[in-house]
Amino acid sequence: MKNGKEIIVKYRELVAEIPDMLSATGLKDMYIIEKLGISKPTFYRKIKDNSWNVNEVEKLIDILK
Repeated sequence: MKNGKEIIVKYRELVAEIPDMLSATGLKDMYIIEKLGISKPTFYRKIKDNSWNVNEVEKLIDILK
């Protein structure tokens, strides 16, 4: 089993890749915003600050499949 530190490092790496993942999908921002159930300003702030919570990351991965 991985230790907690390794898991945290991998999670941070995943979160850092979210802007690139979003760009690569070709999905419209509004589609993703609606699926996440957040406001447009919140979405762009989260991209800028990489401030996604675990539930949002899980939803994003499901959306981007």
